[in-house]
Amino acid sequence: MLYTAIYTVLWGLVGLTAAQAPNTLANDNPNLRTASYNATFFIVSVPKSTAQALVPTYSLLPVPSDDDSIFPNGFPADQHPLLVASGLQNDIRITAGVPLQIQALLGAQYSVPYVDRLGNGKDAFQYQLNNYIGGLDGQNTMSLVPALVGTVAGTPAVPATYDPNDKAYNVYPTDEYSVLVKQIGVFNALSGPSVQGEAFDLYSSNTPTTTYTPKAFKAMNNQPLILQGLVSTMCLRNNYYFNDTRFMEPVLRSGSVTFGSAVKSELKGQVYEDQGAFAAVAQILGHNPESCEDAIAKNDPAVLE
Repeated sequence: MLYTAIYTVLWGLVGLTAAQAPNTLANDNPNLRTASYNATFFIVSVPKSTAQALVPTYSLLPVPSDDDSIFPNGFPADQHPLLVASGLQNDIRITAGVPLQIQALLGAQYSVPYVDRLGNGKDAFQYQLNNYIGGLDGQNTMSLVPALVGTVAGTPAVPATYDPNDKAYNVYPTDEYSVLVKQIGVFNALSGPSVQGEAFDLYSSNTPTTTYTPKAFKAMNNQPLILQGLVSTMCLRNNYYFNDTRFMEPVLRSGSVTFGSAVKSELKGQVYEDQGAFAAVAQILGHNPESCEDAIAKNDPAVLE
């Protein structure tokens, strides 16, 4: 597969060291990408017109607001969710043949879920707007190759810097948490990387959201990605399994998301307070690109557990 071949050639050039929750899927899935992701996931409610402007090619699906296992209080008819995530991916592997591994990278993404990729009015996909990749401990050049790989493979990605740059989020004595993500601009051999603009400023607290259930975060994260560029006719299953709680018990939080100048124009400078958040360790199983019909049909129902 083209996707796996690109990762095989380029990921083998990258090496870092860090310790987080271990990757528990690699041994049983040697031909696929696997990783452990310690992250905070936000669901941001925006005007439906804003979400539609971010996905110009496809229509949005109605949000299942009557499903109280996802939305206990319903969901406003004139609003649509965005999914924003930031955290640390540990032990990223493809182990078929010669073992290939990135010990750890920081990653943040934002996407529009409930997108009608097939035009059938029912099957939900997510359209990823960008993926920000950072190296640990200020090793910013280490994000260049993974960002190139992601973009070539159909998931837009750019190098980024993080605060903190060595863990999933800052932790404060007030039981609050924060992450600041900035997109890196042009790399210069003399001065190093330049910061182009802020992407996300994320804050959360231990006050649990009552707007969403854990299932909401699981359901939206596990909608197949619509690929872009040369592989725009295909989709990608990145399955997130949240059911291994040995390393961290998932917890609902509340927080705010500030979008900076590095995000899509409809969101620049917007601040969304009192949004729902979910802190958890997910084990990620990344499949090869496939038809969008197959991506829906083969999606593992166990991801909702």
